[in-house]
Amino acid sequence: MSKPLLPASGEFARDQHAREHLCDHVLTRPEAHDWSLILPGYVALVPPTDDARLAAVASSLFSPAPAAEGVELLKGYLASLRQAVDDALQLDWWWEERDGSYPEWHGLGLTGVYVIWDRQVLRTGFLPRSAEYPAEPADRLKNPLPRRRYDKRMPGVPADTDEERYLLFHDNFLLVQNAYEDACDRNAVHAWGSKVFVTRPPRITKWTQLLAGRPASARSEEPPR
Repeated sequence: MSKPLLPASGEFARDQHAREHLCDHVLTRPEAHDWSLILPGYVALVPPTDDARLAAVASSLFSPAPAAEGVELLKGYLASLRQAVDDALQLDWWWEERDGSYPEWHGLGLTGVYVIWDRQVLRTGFLPRSAEYPAEPADRLKNPLPRRRYDKRMPGVPADTDEERYLLFHDNFLLVQNAYEDACDRNAVHAWGSKVFVTRPPRITKWTQLLAGRPASARSEEPPR
């Protein structure tokens, strides 16, 4: 059984796609609350509970002059997706689905990021525990955060602790496990890395060891241009 390929570009297919995914996940509450736990400097750049600031930063990303905060968060988001791919390959936390002969890989990172990629590009990356799923297509110039449900009561932001980061990983592990089981039920799984998605999540002690044992990876850095 062959292992997945790294996405050749380490990027989304288009800059527009990357900005849309950043808005749909990193800048949309309540998922923004969880991203603030794992993206360094998030809270200093944009308070994840400030709807007005989140919307302003998101809106700027579709203008000729994107806000510096948005640019920095985009760099951090892409780095976190590359790291999730690295984690999935290193730990064999992945499976492959195919549409005809076209392979697409699904994986889980140690921060709880669920990442999907193909031979060339990143397809998406998000935190299933708090993600809002697709809304109707929107004009991003008019509504840069179409998944933000302003009628929904927002939970609090998790405390900035290792325990909360582990709980974020644990909750997302179980949800990705459900996604794997659903893919199996659809006979969509073409290959897989290990039996991790049919077992219990690692306990916090093991998870901490896995984080500490991450190899240095150039894939987590911004690729040369």
